[in-house]
Amino acid sequence: MRRLLAFFVALWGLSSCTSDITFTFHKNTSSSFLVEVNMERLIYFLGDSIMKSYAEKDLDKKWKSIYEISKERRKPLTGKDTINLGKRTFIKGLYKDDSNIPYGFALKGDRLSQKEWATLGKTGQAEESITQYGSSFSSIFQWDGKTLFFFPEELLRIGTEKTSNNSSNEKDIDEEEEHSESELSKKIKSLYVIKTNLFCKFDRKIKSIQGNHPYLRQIDDHTLQFSFDALEEHPKKEFDSKIIIITK
Repeated sequence: MRRLLAFFVALWGLSSCTSDITFTFHKNTSSSFLVEVNMERLIYFLGDSIMKSYAEKDLDKKWKSIYEISKERRKPLTGKDTINLGKRTFIKGLYKDDSNIPYGFALKGDRLSQKEWATLGKTGQAEESITQYGSSFSSIFQWDGKTLFFFPEELLRIGTEKTSNNSSNEKDIDEEEEHSESELSKKIKSLYVIKTNLFCKFDRKIKSIQGNHPYLRQIDDHTLQFSFDALEEHPKKEFDSKIIIITK
């Protein structure tokens, strides 16, 4: 199960995709999440063979709990807390109406506590990618049931390493090669787009927002949106390092 999740997280973090991520912050200090990852752009460039191998067997068209999948793979989860978390965390494939091959995947979890978020990171401790993404929640958000502390710089760290690697490789190309391969380089770079639309929803209405960020906007009384491309260079001096959202 960990290998399966690690595979999808690796694709999510290192390929071309668009992610819609919704966190719902509840009055009892818990939070729910829904992640939908669209990989159509990646499939367009590389073909659908990668997703074919996971169709039907691992990416059902209907929601299936991590606990249920672990039992089907004969590697059942152990430990009361881990089993409970597995029963409330789900995965499914995203399919077009006329296709049996997924163009992406979705994950969701229902009313996780801060402790359970930490557990979610540890369930993949044998896989570095799962630990990296699964345990990042507490570094990005701190929620007490009324006030959310949001740290944008932690979220924007995603893709930084990839961006620096691309920059290092570009320095090795001399001017003549850079000119002759400019069109090819543009096509290759166009593959690496990690567009993220983050939505923060609250049970209570938003009372006030302290701090600002050019990527942040309020959609309605209960919802904020934070959209960015993880591989782009982000502004460093134009935003606050901490955003405080207080609900009524």
